Amino acid sequence: MRIHGVCAVLLILPVAAGAAGIVSTINAPDNDIIGLAWQEGHLWAVDRMSGWAYELDPGDGSVLFSFYPEYSATYNPYGLACGNDTLFINYGKAVAGGVPRMYDTTTGDYLGMVQFC
Repeated sequence: MRIHGVCAVLLILPVAAGAAGIVSTINAPDNDIIGLAWQEGHLWAVDRMSGWAYELDPGDGSVLFSFYPEYSATYNPYGLACGNDTLFINYGKAVAGGVPRMYDTTTGDYLGMVQFC
């Protein structure tokens, strides 16, 4: 989220049944965050321009782990999801879609492309 040249990440969690609110605001680790993902207490972010992927401490925003996905050198990331210790980064055009690529969340190793039927 950009606010007058400042890049920030808002963490919104359920506060009561059916209600949500801003729990905290943390500084973003880069200048053009395009995607956020949450998995088992881990907050992930990917930057569209630099291509870097970041694991953040949701409490204070500090970077716990980061890596440069190999496809970021050729394509800009346009989306992010996380599940089963795998980070899914979508590359390609935002409108036309792209092919998600999988990365190990503990090493940053490339695991392959998502296969669609």
